[in-house]
Amino acid sequence: MTAPQSDRVAALLKAKDPADIRGWLARLGAVLDAEPTLDPATIDDLVDRGRPRWGTRTPEDATSYVAFWTELARRHPTSKILGGYADVLLLLGGRQREREALDVYLKAASGDPDVFRTYAGDFSDVAKRHGSVTELAFELATIRFYARLVDRDDMEADELQQAVRELLAKYPGNQHVRQQLDDIARTSSRLKG
Repeated sequence: MTAPQSDRVAALLKAKDPADIRGWLARLGAVLDAEPTLDPATIDDLVDRGRPRWGTRTPEDATSYVAFWTELARRHPTSKILGGYADVLLLLGGRQREREALDVYLKAASGDPDVFRTYAGDFSDVAKRHGSVTELAFELATIRFYARLVDRDDMEADELQQAVRELLAKYPGNQHVRQQLDDIARTSSRLKG
């Protein structure tokens, strides 16, 4: 009998060899290549233990992590995987890839606003550095996240309304902003109507 997917992946994650990151990621990738889908426990484990936290020992290790996460995100584009990939790109891809990292992050956060909370602090300054359109996309992701919190009773609706008022004041008369806010309200279980 074959061990559950999460157990097989957890064993490989535990066997991380800091002296051979490329080999370790290749072994992990080979196991994941055989999986048509990833179960939630596997995804959580990959995001928690399959990323470098503070950088890498060598440029080759950085390249290996970026390649691994690029392929993982291509094959399994769940919001959590995309969030982990965005984080790896931001950490290891340098300034030349930070805009790409932000775009991946915003896609991940739009699919699962909880991803927003995990990485928001890392990306708020990046959004500001890349112009007003990008900053607006980040601000709208913030509102989506707040709406999700209101839906779960983890935030008061007045706090969300205040954030919406501030956004409307910052972009007066912007129909795109109003349309996006209307879309967010329509997808919210508590803000409909």
